[in-house]
Amino acid sequence: MNSFLTDYLNIKAIKIAEYLNKYEFVRPEYITTFGILLNANALMCLLNNNFPQFVFLFLTGYFCSILDKTYIDKYNYDSPSIKYYQRVAEWLKIVSLFVIFYRLYKNNIDYMIITIFILLLSLCNINFVINDYNPKNKCIEFWKKCIIKILNKDKLQYVSNFTNYFDESMTIIYLIIMMTYLYYK
Repeated sequence: MNSFLTDYLNIKAIKIAEYLNKYEFVRPEYITTFGILLNANALMCLLNNNFPQFVFLFLTGYFCSILDKTYIDKYNYDSPSIKYYQRVAEWLKIVSLFVIFYRLYKNNIDYMIITIFILLLSLCNINFVINDYNPKNKCIEFWKKCIIKILNKDKLQYVSNFTNYFDESMTIIYLIIMMTYLYYK
């Protein structure tokens, strides 16, 4: 079960993917590369103390990730190299954002922010394990067994109703809100 924001973004991504599929030169890896470039520009804006432009470019780069996944799913680009490139690009975006943001605002980060951040990412992870489970991934299999031991099936169903507000898209929005707080603190 997805949040309203994820459903909305997926609908828009499908429409854009249908439009882009009319042109033969548009490929999923180009969308991924464009997302990386948007993220790099967003980080440059953050370094230059232009926070509103950073937020806009970062969210646009995030939408490129959604568009890329939608484009691959809709038009059956089942290449392992494209999926690997997607994963590397996502990690590149996340790690570079963390490093730069932490270096700029480490004086503003306190234990409360760290606690909220860990809780937020934990809820996002639980949502991912419950909804996007893939039995081929052994780490996720181990994590799911741990969660099921802690929470029984009834509690897991209850938690899944709550964690749909902590899917990937909503977590990005929550992180942007935390970054905005830290920026203006």
